[in-house]
Amino acid sequence: MLKEAIAEIVAANEQVQILALCTKAELDKLTDVRPMVNTEDCYLSMQHMHSAALVANRIHGDGKLPFILTITENEPITTEGERALIYAMLVRCRKVISCRDKLEDMLKYDDREGWYTYKAEYEEKVLDLYKATWRDKLIYPYNIVDNIKQYNKDESYILKELYIHLSERIPGKINPGDVEMINKLRKMFSDISIATLEPQAIIIGNIEGVPELKAIADHYSKNPNIKVIKL
Repeated sequence: MLKEAIAEIVAANEQVQILALCTKAELDKLTDVRPMVNTEDCYLSMQHMHSAALVANRIHGDGKLPFILTITENEPITTEGERALIYAMLVRCRKVISCRDKLEDMLKYDDREGWYTYKAEYEEKVLDLYKATWRDKLIYPYNIVDNIKQYNKDESYILKELYIHLSERIPGKINPGDVEMINKLRKMFSDISIATLEPQAIIIGNIEGVPELKAIADHYSKNPNIKVIKL
């Protein structure tokens, strides 16, 4: 049933982007549509990276191949991957370069031994996408850096708030206010990621109890041009 619905969308669109909004417990239901579906780094704050991967696929691959971006519920605390990707993006902002060591110390959070592995992994992912999309007019990750600058102006100067917080931190440990600051950065990248999404269809799982996913589903469901598929 899911494959047939996706095939219908592919037939009607030259370039396809589909969102799958589901809980982690429902990811197995998407196995029938692999390799078209992404089931890694499925948090909303990381979707800007997958949108860039879709651009890369269109440049180098078959533009008719559907790319299903999966978004699941957030963990209460940001994951190591989320924090490493936040770092990889923010250090490309001029306003953050001078405090990059302090930023890194905060984003290590409670995984100080494993941090360097995650940091290297996501820096490599960002660089690979840069190399794959450099011919595009909106080069990743610098299109996202531009969005960060605009968000900083529109959302009460979050980078200034970050700079003040980092200047007051004691390095080498979790500080009061770290969780709140990291969550604000997560929200910023979630909002920026939403702006990069242009789905022709959404696949909706059992997300009634997940407010952040239901809000996304409600937003896109109002658009009569976006097909809604029940998982």
